[in-house]
Amino acid sequence: MIRKASGETIHTWQSTSSITHNDEIKGFITIFSDISNHISQRDTFRFLAYHDHLTGLPNRLLLEDRFKQVLKHFKRSQKAEANHLSIVFIDLNQFKELNDQFGHQAGDDALKILADVFQNTLREDDTAARLGGDEFVLLLEHFHTIADIHKLTSRIAKAIAQAAASSDYPQMKINFSYGAAFYPSDGESLDALIETADKKMYKMKNANHG
Repeated sequence: MIRKASGETIHTWQSTSSITHNDEIKGFITIFSDISNHISQRDTFRFLAYHDHLTGLPNRLLLEDRFKQVLKHFKRSQKAEANHLSIVFIDLNQFKELNDQFGHQAGDDALKILADVFQNTLREDDTAARLGGDEFVLLLEHFHTIADIHKLTSRIAKAIAQAAASSDYPQMKINFSYGAAFYPSDGESLDALIETADKKMYKMKNANHG
């Protein structure tokens, strides 16, 4: 990496060759090649591999990685026996009907609104991921009870309603159902926790006819 006269820093590839005369080294020549575009492309590919293309949220791969990192931290701090880690499965209600009524662009906007609200509502050490379609998962580190989860989802619902009202589709209503699972009482693997949270979410959805 070198700094140009303009002050801009660029990534470079350095290649050095010796200059010889009569089998004696007289000097060296170094060639610097600007590889900033390659670095930028590599970073872009890496981002796309671990993030959802529409919302920019982490995808399943990154969610799994962060879950593993959180568990390592818990085990080092000997907190694994407490319900300090929870998984919340979120699914939009009547998402197909929303798409049919307002169009697919409105559906995409609804998903983006959720993503923005998650990023603005959650703590820095929590994770919101999109699994696909209208399914999202929250990985929360400091929520101990279902009452804590309910308070959080209530804040999220209010923020979503406000964002939808000021969007290009102010008549669009974005509602969701959710289910929560706690580590380790509801499971010790990410798959087990998501499965439990998913089942609880469907109980809420069926109760609300979503």
